[in-house]
Amino acid sequence: MELQTKKDLLGFIYNRAYDLDHKNLQVLLRDNIFKYQSGLNMAELGKLSYKRSEFIHSKIESPLEVLANPSRLFALAEWAGLLDVSCFSIIMVHYNLTMGTFYDHALHNQATAAELEELNNLKSFGPYMATELGYGNNVAALKTEAIYDHDEKCFFLNTPDCLAQKYMSYSGFSDIPKIAVVMARLKIKEKDHGVFPFVVRLCDENGLRDGIQAIPCPEKPVQGLDNGLTSFHNLRVERDHALMGEIAAISEDGEFVANIKNVRARFLKSMSRIMPGRLCVSSAALGAGKASCYIALKFAQYRLSNAPGASDTAIIHFRPFQRALFVNLSKVYAMSALTNDGKTKFLDGDGKVDNNLTTQINITKAIVTWEMADVVSNCRERVGAQGIFSINKITEYISLLQGLVTAEGDNQVLIATAAGQLVNQSPAALIHTGDEHLSELSVENIITLLNARESHLHKSISENKINSAGSFFDEWNDNANDSIKLARLRGHRLALQAQAKWQCESSVAQSHLETLGRLFGLSLLKEDSAWYCSCGLVQRDLIHGLDREIDRLCLLLEPHINTLIDAFGYDEALFDAPICFPDYGEQFTARSERMNSEGKRYE
Repeated sequence: MELQTKKDLLGFIYNRAYDLDHKNLQVLLRDNIFKYQSGLNMAELGKLSYKRSEFIHSKIESPLEVLANPSRLFALAEWAGLLDVSCFSIIMVHYNLTMGTFYDHALHNQATAAELEELNNLKSFGPYMATELGYGNNVAALKTEAIYDHDEKCFFLNTPDCLAQKYMSYSGFSDIPKIAVVMARLKIKEKDHGVFPFVVRLCDENGLRDGIQAIPCPEKPVQGLDNGLTSFHNLRVERDHALMGEIAAISEDGEFVANIKNVRARFLKSMSRIMPGRLCVSSAALGAGKASCYIALKFAQYRLSNAPGASDTAIIHFRPFQRALFVNLSKVYAMSALTNDGKTKFLDGDGKVDNNLTTQINITKAIVTWEMADVVSNCRERVGAQGIFSINKITEYISLLQGLVTAEGDNQVLIATAAGQLVNQSPAALIHTGDEHLSELSVENIITLLNARESHLHKSISENKINSAGSFFDEWNDNANDSIKLARLRGHRLALQAQAKWQCESSVAQSHLETLGRLFGLSLLKEDSAWYCSCGLVQRDLIHGLDREIDRLCLLLEPHINTLIDAFGYDEALFDAPICFPDYGEQFTARSERMNSEGKRYE
């Protein structure tokens, strides 16, 4: 039964795809190339991350094969950054964004076949250049120009001003060969036809090409990535290096031919890798959250502290610690359910994303990265000063999450966009329509209450919009915060529903999921306890007793913590973090001594 329990929980976390898509990636990370190294400056860290990314590439199927199997792409996103957070960024940009754009729009384009092969074999890395310094998430408004010259049968790529510089993409290491996909505004005979991807060789073993300027961005904490400001100055790009696919074409007489008439629709088609990219980002965030919980909860079983009326008590037994870390664990499980649900719908649709799935994926990306950012930060605090050291990993995950909340669309923008879409839909039907008070807070009843809160907000926003006397912006702005709250509620409710419908063979595993689901749900109710207390759907003493019930659930989970974190597929040796081990004091001391005795670095 214990074996079946572990199998069921592992299946829940990895959507029954661990052996197929995840296991060999976990084994891959045990190679010596991922051993912690100390004393490297940011440039050295960045170069090491590129070497590690090359190693991963050399040991798994090719990028084109990964792209043909999105489930594998999502798994790669989760594991690539687990021991080197920069590897996630390098690999996902190369595989999903750059190679993915070829895959979607130029797989059979003979004019770019050589570049495709070079990228597929990783003879060159593939930066993706969409974001500009002055336009951030508003990629549709970017200013980089690709001006078509019919006489020359080519484009000339230009950066018109400072704010149009490509921002954050990896152009700082000009001694690493790179072929980029550059999003630019296509202009023919002074007419703007919208934004399209173009293939541009940035640099080879001789450095940057003429017509390209790359300025390294200032250093960031932890990650040594070669983020840069990149600009183009009359850079020639061959006509067939515009990756228009089935979207549009340029006729033999130099005219623009649109197969998709709407400019916005063309733009979204050109940016086709954004939706799978958001699921990749959610997967990476989950990896960081799971790893932080694993490391923190291992340490909590070994770290002793004095307690009132006792001595030498492991900190995992303290109820305040449990309240923080066990709720964190419940968030990891709930966000796994939400992300897996989005992945399943994406896979079932064979990559086709309708409006409803777009809204769900946008909410998922925002909610998961926000929740995991809280989880990682809280884990760092709860392990004390040990959490500050890079060798114990958690602080590096903080850096990763700070990037993920703005990657593939800033969370606040995504959630606001999703909120607008939800407000324009009919409100969700109330699951519970009776007049009686709910007399228990089961997972099903918690979902009912979340649904009621969501419906109430929807109604309130709709009424406010009808009664608004201001401008369209005033109407939107007056309801923006409630709309965002509505979208967050939708995400949390979907997570809890996805977890609740999961069926295990083991009754013990099912009970664990039920307890974790209730813990997550009660923590959500606690955030809006005043409203739930006054809504008339639940007995007030249940709301007043939330804190006591949360503590009781933590007490139920305490004996099973190792079972619950072992479901992540990790062990202590994978992270090699001193605080994962019972003799963490000796481990930390020995490694500190070795680093000092060997001078610059420890390998």
